[in-house]
Amino acid sequence: MTDQDKSSGEKDWGNLRFTPRRGRYGQASPEDNANSRFVIGVVAFVVVALLYPWYSYWVHSQLLARDVQRAAEVVGSQLKQEVAGLDAEMQRDVVHWQATTTRQRVAGVRVMGAMVANGVPVVVVDMKQAGLTESARTICAQAPARLGRQTSGMTLQVQSHRGRLPAVTIGSVEC
Repeated sequence: MTDQDKSSGEKDWGNLRFTPRRGRYGQASPEDNANSRFVIGVVAFVVVALLYPWYSYWVHSQLLARDVQRAAEVVGSQLKQEVAGLDAEMQRDVVHWQATTTRQRVAGVRVMGAMVANGVPVVVVDMKQAGLTESARTICAQAPARLGRQTSGMTLQVQSHRGRLPAVTIGSVEC
């Protein structure tokens, strides 16, 4: 062997001899034979075969529970979005309905008469179903025709017209 072979890590195995051992069968104990290993293998196979259905059931039930939970979360988030959309639409409808109802109530308001009593302008108004604050603009727009002068900047005393019954003071409005 050359120095170059030794430096590269190769070893010379040329003088090594293998001799068979006679008279010995192996290092195993007498109980460790093929029959005992076969029995151990059969027992292990039977145990696995018996336990696998329960293990499989457990795994599938865990996977199903996870899938159901994820589906419930997805449905829940979609439901929240739909409810939010319906709430917004309902709010718009309510606001529209309130505005329409208010316009209809205010449209029925009529100034029936006006006079000046003790220097205070008094208007008699058929209010129908409207409230005083929501119909203030309409009253201020109709009062000048009955009073015969402009009402901007004035405070008008408002009385409710009740047909043949005497009018009742319900408040005042700023024009």
